Amino acid sequence: MFSAAPIFVIFKSMQSIQTYLSQYFKFIRSVISAHNDAGVVGLDLGSSTCRAVKIVPQQNTFELTGFICIPFKDNEAKNALLSVVKAFSQGKTVPAFVGAVCGRGTLVRYIDMPRMSLSDLRKAFSIEVERYFPFPKDTIYTDCHILDPDSQDRRMSVLIAAVKREMVDARLKLLKECGIDPAVLTINSVALANAATFLASGLNAPGTMNSASALLEINEAHAHLMIFVNGIPKFSRDIFIGIAEMIKRISNACSLSPEAARAALFSADQDERVVRIAETVVANLVAEVRLSFDYFGNEKNIPIAKLFLVGEGVMVPGLESGFTRAFDVPVAAWDPFSGISIGPGVDKGRLAAEGRSAIIALGLALNEYYSA
Repeated sequence: MFSAAPIFVIFKSMQSIQTYLSQYFKFIRSVISAHNDAGVVGLDLGSSTCRAVKIVPQQNTFELTGFICIPFKDNEAKNALLSVVKAFSQGKTVPAFVGAVCGRGTLVRYIDMPRMSLSDLRKAFSIEVERYFPFPKDTIYTDCHILDPDSQDRRMSVLIAAVKREMVDARLKLLKECGIDPAVLTINSVALANAATFLASGLNAPGTMNSASALLEINEAHAHLMIFVNGIPKFSRDIFIGIAEMIKRISNACSLSPEAARAALFSADQDERVVRIAETVVANLVAEVRLSFDYFGNEKNIPIAKLFLVGEGVMVPGLESGFTRAFDVPVAAWDPFSGISIGPGVDKGRLAAEGRSAIIALGLALNEYYSA
């Protein structure tokens, strides 16, 4: 069966948001929920692409039975969502949908506190919310989770999070308009932790006891850095440098449309100007990641042993080699789908080409197969 690992959830339904702040985070158990036999669709709605994957449980793993990437322009997100619903709602059984919000307005932090029960922690945290987040208390949904509940240490690792209410409400409204009543709405960093914890065994075994592994997901609007120690996330940061910045600079410098600039960026035969622009943006991203590594190392006195890259950015020619040159630790692109079975109806060629961009969608789908 499945090994236990941390996983966190926000709101189970629209009703739970309206009446009570439902369980935001939960700890993975090793028993698959029987009601998810129809499968689960992880739905990652980005700024210009809607990505969705469908997985169904097998005895010791999962099978990927559906994979979709739908680009869209401004104000076309609803059409993309409707296409996903149509594609995955065929037949007698309807899968569960799991969605997320991300970006500015979401915050995740890790703190150490004296050991106490979760109920006592929630009481203490509710009083001190504004100490940890730069948002008025009545404008956010918040909760906390104990990361090491079985430890005997006097102090415990706690994950705390906040999401602006309007972000959650707007996303749920859009999903409802498309006929989607999500089983769960969470945040992208949670989905990333889900996928990394369940699928990336190398990530959770850094090689030495006193070291950490880092996972950097690079997407359209930003990059998300997560650092793990002994398989437990200890640091998260959104870095607002992503593919969109490369495309914008290429478009301006080369007088190309955004679509042509994107094609030039991902071309195996990049123009020299495109290479220089991409390298400049990658250098800025490297600098931010290095700052985070230095901060984490100084704060925790734990070095980073490995860096894994995932997300759409990994498909940019030269990006992985740029990170490899910049860091003295092993750097490798991670294929999250290498750890699960691929169903016969999935286009394996397209999955190989675009699968790393669907890491968030996969992490969201994994979310619903565990119960608190």
